Formats: sequence, C-alpha cells, structure tokens
Amino acid sequence: MDHFRPHRIILFGSYACGHPNDDSDVDLLITQRRLTASPLTAAGQIRLELGVRFAMDLIVRSEADVASRLSEGDAFLREIMQKGIELYAADDEGVGRKGRIRLRRRLRSAALPQKVPLR
Repeated sequence: MDHFRPHRIILFGSYACGHPNDDSDVDLLITQRRLTASPLTAAGQIRLELGVRFAMDLIVRSEADVASRLSEGDAFLREIMQKGIELYAADDEGVGRKGRIRLRRRLRSAALPQKVPLR
C-alpha cells in the first residue's frame, strides 16, 4: 500500500461498534491527502493489492473532500469520524512504510474477529 499513501484508515460499521453478525462486512474509510485516481478506482486497486479474503467495503476520499463534506453536515461521514476506530494515521510518530506493512499484515491475518466470512 506504500504507493497509495493513505493518510488515515478508519474502521467503521458493525465491527467498529463491536456488533458484527454473520452477514457483516469490514467497512473502511481510507483518506489520502490527494487522490491520484477516482475514489472508485482507488478502492478497487487497494482491494486488489491487499488481497483480503473476506467481505470488505472500502470508501476512499481525499482529506479535503472529507473536510468539505463534514462542514456541509454530512451525517454519514460525521458518524464514521465519531464512532469509527482509527487504525492508521500518517501523522502518528513512527508510522510510515513499516506501519503500512504491519497494517497489511493485520488486515490479512486473523486479527479481525472470527466471524468475518471468507470468500
């Protein structure tokens, strides 16, 4: 994920709230300082690179887009920001290439609850 340069990765939805069920997918908001592709294309590329074997919903946005939507009162993004769990932040000390490698390993490993349905 190095070349995608995520700024933040936030887990939201049922796994973040601690109430997943058999049909739950893993919901992630990935922000970048600047998008180099459309949000949909970026999400597809990230999903392919991670190679995860469970249901995952990725939302990719620029930091500016998130800030703009929040200032406009976007309730969906506000809930993600308030209730989500920040898994990665580029501004955190010691986070960089090694942190992104560890994130990739965590997403591929069994770190997620065992109820994640494999495809």
